[in-house]
Amino acid sequence: TFLRDCLDPAVFPLWVPLEASAQQFTDVKAEPPKAAEIVSGTFTPVNPGWGWGPKWSTCWFRLRGEVPAEFAGKRLAFRFSSGTEAQLWAREGSAFVPLQGFDVNRDAWPLFDAAVAGAGVEMLIEAACNHPFGVLGFEWDPAEVHARWNGEHPGRFEYAQLAVHDARAWELRHCYAFALGLLKELPETSNRAQDLLGSLRRATNAVIARPRVLPGDSKV
Repeated sequence: TFLRDCLDPAVFPLWVPLEASAQQFTDVKAEPPKAAEIVSGTFTPVNPGWGWGPKWSTCWFRLRGEVPAEFAGKRLAFRFSSGTEAQLWAREGSAFVPLQGFDVNRDAWPLFDAAVAGAGVEMLIEAACNHPFGVLGFEWDPAEVHARWNGEHPGRFEYAQLAVHDARAWELRHCYAFALGLLKELPETSNRAQDLLGSLRRATNAVIARPRVLPGDSKV
């Protein structure tokens, strides 16, 4: 669709992977460790696609990298997905504070309004091996989702990126998605639905008529 193939990739048009490592805690009955305790522990390097678990367990991820020269002066975001719910932590003095949760609906945190080339990046993520509704899939989920959550390692480290964030594309993407959702709820033959459909078509044609860089997988 236009939303998935054109607008979604335009929000984060360029990105570089971050170095990822993990520290697992598989005893689901044990008290989860605190962020301050984690930093002195042993992290093992992991790559995208790495599965972890079991269900309800905890895994801490450490992500490291630096701003490439190509990103200097640009607005950058940190993007992350563990295939589960997760929490981003930041160090403030001698303490750690939570910044934002991550799940299937949220995978980005703003880092720099105008990045400096060579600036270091280090993020700490606490991931819980469950999704927002527990550890079971819904009947409408794809077979792959059910198979994953029925397995021993349903967690899935999917990506950790330092990405250029296009704020205008973000606004357009969410306005367009909201309009599509509203259109689905309106009676198809209503005047409001027809007006909204016409507006969506004009917006789509306007973007197509004035092409811009809309890469689908623009790793630097």
